[in-house]
Amino acid sequence: MSKKPFVNDEEVKFLLYQYKLGQKKNILNKHQQNDVFINLYNIIEPLLKWTITGDITKIYSPKVREKKYSKLIKLQKSLLPNENGNSFKFKFDFTSALEKYLKDYTQLYGYIDDSQPWNYSLIYPFWELINKISLQKIEKSIDKYDNQYSFYLAVKFCDQYWNYIYKCIRRDLTIQVLSIDRIKHECSLNETTNSFDKFQYKHNMYTLIDADGTDDIFSSIKGILTEKEQQVLNLLIDGYTHIEIAQILNITPEYSRQIKARACKKIRSHLYAE
Repeated sequence: MSKKPFVNDEEVKFLLYQYKLGQKKNILNKHQQNDVFINLYNIIEPLLKWTITGDITKIYSPKVREKKYSKLIKLQKSLLPNENGNSFKFKFDFTSALEKYLKDYTQLYGYIDDSQPWNYSLIYPFWELINKISLQKIEKSIDKYDNQYSFYLAVKFCDQYWNYIYKCIRRDLTIQVLSIDRIKHECSLNETTNSFDKFQYKHNMYTLIDADGTDDIFSSIKGILTEKEQQVLNLLIDGYTHIEIAQILNITPEYSRQIKARACKKIRSHLYAE
């Protein structure tokens, strides 16, 4: 783990107040606000980059860190043996996955110098964070936990990025739950790849995830599924096991697996027809 970079917290606090108060009371014009914000970002940028690279939970307390990872592990465990009785688990390497998602996030929201790809900026997502969080909320947290302003902003920035990662992993899990890879193989064998490509593009599986809202993977297939099938698939994607789903829906685990198998069969037939 690289050493946490030093950030002058008094300077961060000064610029943060200058920007937020200048924005609220119209003390600064747009150009002045922009200059203040750029200075704020340049000071805190090393800390933001340190926060979301490598083990992105390093900024959190042990209790919060465990909670963050347990949420991902719950997703991993949501897939039980498939309808054919074969082992079918969703597994991913955290390190390589986080590196991939950071690259995607930077491409989507950051600025990259093509001649120097390591020289990237995250000024836009930081600007979004600063503009949606109030000084009152920041002050309340600082007083309650006796934190530094720079630390608070770094945690909130990491929270924002963590939500993006969770959406990426949820998307990847959805692809596994719906057996998308198998469907693609079957479509290729039947020379119907165009219909599959259409489905992938429609559900943003080739392009980057929008952190502000991802299209629901079920938007085009809900009409062909029963209410119970929708419930089971949605619960699977939320990370529940068939045993937990059985308890929630008051059915047996075996019936939950049968419903999933029936729904996936409908989805495959629907994709062939698109």
